[in-house]
Amino acid sequence: MLSRASDKERLVLLNRWLALAPPRRPVAEGVLSPVDTAPLPEALDLLATLRGLYATQGSRDLALAAFFLGPEPVERARTRLKLPPERLSLEKLATRLTARERRTLRYVREARTQAILYGLTWPVERTWRLTSRFGSRLHPILGKEINHRGVDIGVPEGTPVRAPADGVVVGVREGKVNGQSLELLHEAGVRTLYCHLSLVEVKQGQKVQAGELVARSGETGRVTGPHLHYQVQ
Repeated sequence: MLSRASDKERLVLLNRWLALAPPRRPVAEGVLSPVDTAPLPEALDLLATLRGLYATQGSRDLALAAFFLGPEPVERARTRLKLPPERLSLEKLATRLTARERRTLRYVREARTQAILYGLTWPVERTWRLTSRFGSRLHPILGKEINHRGVDIGVPEGTPVRAPADGVVVGVREGKVNGQSLELLHEAGVRTLYCHLSLVEVKQGQKVQAGELVARSGETGRVTGPHLHYQVQ
């Protein structure tokens, strides 16, 4: 999440994280406090810090914002907006931040996206093997190198496909290439796509919960056998 930050930005963020962390243990020369030591990320219990921020801020988005910006700008924005945590999105928060704070907010959005991606569960039982991985491959039907934008899971027709996270159905389609397909929209704009299905169990616009049955695998569309094409985008 800091890959795009400059050295100066990293230093500012790391010092802010240290300021949020509990004081470090005393050493022989005295007590090291977060504000007067070099920024050492390993000195932090990041999970404990985020949990504490979640308890005080009331939502994951606000906790992440307080983690990157510091609690004070978030409290200032909350006071001005007068909204409960569940209604205070990052977009609304940004309207009450300074220009400098809004620039830092991009790390909050990136961290939120990474958190959603990391939390996705597998759509089928993990006992099934991958038959084709992500990336460039020789297409089994077309016979030429094509970028494979997902993974193929070798499951028999009718295998239950379950939502990897809470979301909403944004696409139920049928075509010559993907066959019957389903697209789900999750938090932070993360989308998951399921292709070559034999049956879609949900409807357009329907909200789904993590683990809910949403489809059954098949061999519709351009395939050489039954499998599930699973794609995160």
